[in-house]
Amino acid sequence: MDEVWTQCPVCNGPMKDWEHVVDDWQPIETAPKDGTEFDVWAVNVEGQSRRICDVSWGPVCDWTGREWDDWRGMRPSLYHARFEPTHWMPLPAPPAE
Repeated sequence: MDEVWTQCPVCNGPMKDWEHVVDDWQPIETAPKDGTEFDVWAVNVEGQSRRICDVSWGPVCDWTGREWDDWRGMRPSLYHARFEPTHWMPLPAPPAE
C-alpha cells in the first residue's frame, strides 16, 4: 500500500499523519512554566496567526534592563503586532538517524 502524505495545516509542510499533530495542541493555560521549550500557535490583533517554535516561559528584559516573566521567543517585530499564544504542543522527537 502506498503511503499518503498530506499538507500540514499547521506548518504547511508535508506530513503523513497530521491529525495526530493537530490533536497534540493544548490550551496555553496548561503550558509548562519551568523553562521547557515547546511550540505555540499564536494570533495577533491584525488577525494573523502562526506557529512559533522553541518558545518557553521565563524571565525576559527590555532595553532598560527591566525584567519580568513572559513568553521567551515571541518578541514583536518592527512590522507586526505582538503575537499572543493560544495553544501549545511539545517539541517533536528528533530524527531517528
